[in-house]
Amino acid sequence: MKDNKKKRRSSSFIGLFHLFMVVLIGAVITLIKRYVGMEMLQYVIMMICVIATYGIIVVIITELKTIKRKKKCESILRILLDEKNTDKFIKEMEDAYKRYPDRSLNNYIITNLAAGYSCRGNYEKANELLKEINSKKLKDADLAAYYGDIIENYFRMGYVDEARKLLNQKNDFIKMYTNNQNCGSVINLCYALDSLTAGNFPEGRVFLEKAKSLCTIDVTMDIINMDFAKLLVAEGDVEGAEREMQTLSKSRVVPCVRIEMDKLRKFIIAQF
Repeated sequence: MKDNKKKRRSSSFIGLFHLFMVVLIGAVITLIKRYVGMEMLQYVIMMICVIATYGIIVVIITELKTIKRKKKCESILRILLDEKNTDKFIKEMEDAYKRYPDRSLNNYIITNLAAGYSCRGNYEKANELLKEINSKKLKDADLAAYYGDIIENYFRMGYVDEARKLLNQKNDFIKMYTNNQNCGSVINLCYALDSLTAGNFPEGRVFLEKAKSLCTIDVTMDIINMDFAKLLVAEGDVEGAEREMQTLSKSRVVPCVRIEMDKLRKFIIAQF
């Protein structure tokens, strides 16, 4: 993101400030040694203890700030998950990204920002954000979810070749997480989209059912149900698709679901 340079400058400034403080502490202790007549051993021990204490205090304060900031980001995330308000969520999460210099929060914020853009239907922007993440710092289910998000966005954009290429490259890794409670839903959704775009509707249905069974987030469940509606139309069950969309229409849904409902209804009117 465009604020990365500002973050790096902020981190550099903080680093220089701490270096200045360590030098200042050393100078003060040296003056104490000179006027008090401290032995060299005492001087060294005192220097180590004071600087170590300062370092511990800095680490504790930094950690407490990070915890507080992450809680704030989690409360912002509820705007997307509970209110399903993508515009408000994206604005507040982008503001948080600018305000918080913590590198440890970067992946968390960017991942959720990407989810917000996906829910808005801006899959290209979502993937641009995801590609800013240093995937080498991710592992296990987090890494599988990362690949799953990118693959799903490719399918949503209609970039089927790119989606399948990445899916084939990472298949041996991500298939180990198809039953994972944290990322299994998105992994199965990727396999479902792969099958559906290939015209293999029975296999696509199996993967959609599996994605649905593992899903614990309402926003994602709405997206899966919308994919079910499209599958039903492909299978010729227009009435079933209409029932699915009527159910979705009874509650607030994110823009990408609303967009797909409008497209599907226009298609039904044109074709049936």
